[in-house]
Amino acid sequence: MRTMAIPDMPIEEDQAKVKIFSSAVSLILSEIHANIKKKLIQSIKDTLNNGELTAVLVLNTNITITIQLCRHVAWLRSLIHMGAVKINEDFWDNVDVKLVQMHLLFKGNLAILNKAFINFLKDDHKHYGALKKKVADMTSLTG
Repeated sequence: MRTMAIPDMPIEEDQAKVKIFSSAVSLILSEIHANIKKKLIQSIKDTLNNGELTAVLVLNTNITITIQLCRHVAWLRSLIHMGAVKINEDFWDNVDVKLVQMHLLFKGNLAILNKAFINFLKDDHKHYGALKKKVADMTSLTG
């Protein structure tokens, strides 16, 4: 664990501190997952376009908005919009299953998989409106 170069990270031999640290990280990640899911669901109600949604999802982070990120956000929202995943405690596990299914369907062909994500973004634009700014201009929204 020390090789991650995080100051004050407990050494592996100090199991009590490692457990506290691991629990804290797990809690933070669970909160982030819950927040993303909530914002995806709300974006359908509010009909945010993909750029607005993506900017909301990465607000106050160091994440740069890219067209690839917008495509992946469109895919996540489509899973909810189409009812392909249930909105319950297994949401993220079900998202993982859907991603594995896509990889199997396209037999790992990245060109076809990429085209599928392009189409998810196109469909997202039809339902929620096109991006109002170019992706390169949206990074200023994430401040």
